[in-house]
Amino acid sequence: MENGRNPFPLRRRWIEKCLRLAEASVALNDAIKSRALALEQAGVKALDALHLACAEAAGAERFLTCDDRLIRRYSGQMMVQSPVTFTTDLTENMSVTVQNESATTAEAVEVLMERMPASKVARLLSSWQIGQGDYLKLREELFGNETVESLYQAASANGQKK
Repeated sequence: MENGRNPFPLRRRWIEKCLRLAEASVALNDAIKSRALALEQAGVKALDALHLACAEAAGAERFLTCDDRLIRRYSGQMMVQSPVTFTTDLTENMSVTVQNESATTAEAVEVLMERMPASKVARLLSSWQIGQGDYLKLREELFGNETVESLYQAASANGQKK
């Protein structure tokens, strides 16, 4: 539901691809709604409360977010952390090697150069705006007036409830 309101087509496609990789999908139910309502009462925004309640129901150990406020406010069974903290934990505590941003960008450009003419790659790179603004601010504009109840009803109407 959130991705459907995202005004950035590239981000939407990327999220859709990530969602296809998910090992589990959780259908909304009354227990999730109750937990989301409790999180909302504790000061967690409605959409975040539903996301957290679904992740808990799926048995997730970690929940990644770029929202520092959410990290501070969450109280529950999962470890809620930023992607940066998660990556740092992986690289320092689990001996996993993660490429730095410039190495990843260089690899992406090489792949593009193999498949596209240099002129198209140059045009793409000159016009590409990674991130396209503050998504947390945009998300607040899109969902700030929503409640768990209104989001639950909208998701139910879209067939995301079993």
